Amino acid sequence: MQARADLSFYPLTEDYIDPIKDIIARLNSYSGLTVETNPMSTQVTGDYDALMTALTETWRYGFETYGKSIFVMKLLPL
Repeated sequence: MQARADLSFYPLTEDYIDPIKDIIARLNSYSGLTVETNPMSTQVTGDYDALMTALTETWRYGFETYGKSIFVMKLLPL
């Protein structure tokens, strides 16, 4: 099954641009996923299992690296 996740990442720090760019770069490193960014969010599309693995690993990395952060996700099966 294919799915698309619409993601927003809010690191709770004054310097938030670099962490956001880092998270987007990590998402782009996964093969088989399509990553599209716009000023409001990032959409990641691909196989559901691969997508969920990438999101789980990326969220863990984001929390461990940047501390208190907020990830917002909307998920759509395609």
